[in-house]
Amino acid sequence: MHSISVIGNGLVGNSIAKTFKNVTVYGRHDNPCKHRHDVLIIAAPCGSRITVENNSDKDMLDCYKLVETLSKCTYNKLIYISSRDVLYQTVYGTNRKVLEEMVLKLDNSVALRIGKALAPGFTRNILSDIKNNTWLDKINLSNTDQWYPINRILVDANSLFNTGKKVDIFLSKPIYNREIVTKYKPKLVSQLAKNNLHVQHRDTKHSSGMYIVPEQDVWQIFDTYFH
Repeated sequence: MHSISVIGNGLVGNSIAKTFKNVTVYGRHDNPCKHRHDVLIIAAPCGSRITVENNSDKDMLDCYKLVETLSKCTYNKLIYISSRDVLYQTVYGTNRKVLEEMVLKLDNSVALRIGKALAPGFTRNILSDIKNNTWLDKINLSNTDQWYPINRILVDANSLFNTGKKVDIFLSKPIYNREIVTKYKPKLVSQLAKNNLHVQHRDTKHSSGMYIVPEQDVWQIFDTYFH
């Protein structure tokens, strides 16, 4: 069994620790360069789009500091959990694109561009909101998300290492919020209908032209969350 080290102790980093065995998580003030790593996963810096939009320069400085730290680390494989946002011209997407490019210049590195991360214990998504009746006024039934189960990280990263590719997109097909609410909290559909706004949907696929994450896998995790 490979040992796994994670830089970033936010939702994604801590979920990786709960999902896999032999995981060490390093926070902002820890020094991961004191040890040699088998698999080093980057689940940092900030994942909040609003925070990055409001503090773009600080976020970019954090990115440079992160890469400087990584350049001093010793590891066998470096996996950066990137975002499909790098494909779009937003402040968050631009900053993450710069970070991705810097990380991929490091040895033995790959990047997984993912969408909505999915793991046990995640609370910042529609599943938590409709289960706990929170932020209901923010839910648009017409919106879609493309999901990524955290338990796929090693398999998908190895697919890149094995093919010599540096980066690719790993997502499910778009799933409408309406589908989720209708299945798990049907009584909320009429209440949430007033929030409906037209949105421009993002439909992003792997370089093979496929959705790499099977839709049934996503629904199985949804089912686990509600039962």
